[in-house]
Amino acid sequence: IRSSGKAFDKHFDANHIYRISQRVNRIIKILRRFAKKDNNAVFVVIDAIRNPFEALFFRERYSAFYMISINVDNKDRINRLKAKYNLNDTEVEEIDKEWNKKLQDEEIFFAQDIQKCVQLSDIHINNPHVSMDDLSTMKRQLIWYVSLVMQPGLVTPTSEERCMQIAYSAKLNSGCISRQVGAAITDENFSVKAVGWNNSAEGQPPCLLRNAYDLLNNEDQDAYSNYEKNSKEFRDKIKDIYSQHEHKDEFKGKNISFCFKDIKNSIDGEKNQVHTRSLHAEENAFLQIVKYGGAGIKGGYLFTTASPCELCSKKAYQLGIKKIFYIDPYPGIAESHILQSGANQPELILFHGAIGRAYNQLFEPILPYKDELKLMMV
Repeated sequence: IRSSGKAFDKHFDANHIYRISQRVNRIIKILRRFAKKDNNAVFVVIDAIRNPFEALFFRERYSAFYMISINVDNKDRINRLKAKYNLNDTEVEEIDKEWNKKLQDEEIFFAQDIQKCVQLSDIHINNPHVSMDDLSTMKRQLIWYVSLVMQPGLVTPTSEERCMQIAYSAKLNSGCISRQVGAAITDENFSVKAVGWNNSAEGQPPCLLRNAYDLLNNEDQDAYSNYEKNSKEFRDKIKDIYSQHEHKDEFKGKNISFCFKDIKNSIDGEKNQVHTRSLHAEENAFLQIVKYGGAGIKGGYLFTTASPCELCSKKAYQLGIKKIFYIDPYPGIAESHILQSGANQPELILFHGAIGRAYNQLFEPILPYKDELKLMMV
């Protein structure tokens, strides 16, 4: 339906990507119209948004729209699927393709993209395994945030929310054209010691600001490495990808950035992370302490918007990080291979709380609480 406007037609027409959202929005307006007659408020839960453009559709139309993700440790999630639906490992892997599938071309507009929806979420609720069918932890968190939606500023943020909000804000500094990630490092008292984001090293321009045609036309020479300027194989690959688009107006004046890692890996026929130009957010935060001086962080905490990869996990382990709070799980074997090994294992904790725009909306009272109480006593 998102692709063509019809349930049994896969032909893509961009005019229909909001078709489901528009229908839901019409229902919301009908509910509000009926409630207005009786002077009642309307609260709507949409279950479940799995396309990021649908989430943005409602966010742009309703200031009180909150995208909520219900998160669970991956091991617990798999065990629940197996137990509840009597699935085997192969059947679980088939289900997980929904999460891991790499979207191509116009698919990003109409396909399910749960990972991106998690990244866009305003409130993260944790549903850990306590015992079979025990939802008490999740219920308490829902009560907490529904109360804040109804009464902003009713309580203050938790220490975890405060630190993760700093990491979340830091990610906006990233010039990576693939993904923005932010990190913050604190001591055991949640006092922030460093922040970082994924970006190229200081003095090297981020990928966002580099242009494929500048490289091919030998312009802005300081922005490119000797390898990029002199490798015939690399330059031929760039030409092959971009030369046919140079004079088209399809980009509408936008900078034609390129990912060095993707192009180098396509030449080598590999998927090697070492070719990235950017420092990872956690790595960058660790290095800030060394670069500018600071107290040791052994026994401290790492807050990151995406769980650390194998390389950053090793650095966190070596530095004696005690707890790692994360929002979005990063693919790979960092947890099972690095973090769950040896005698000083950091605790990996799935973050729950309000973040981003919701952090400001939920924790900033409409009226000073003192004034509100005074009005209620009149």
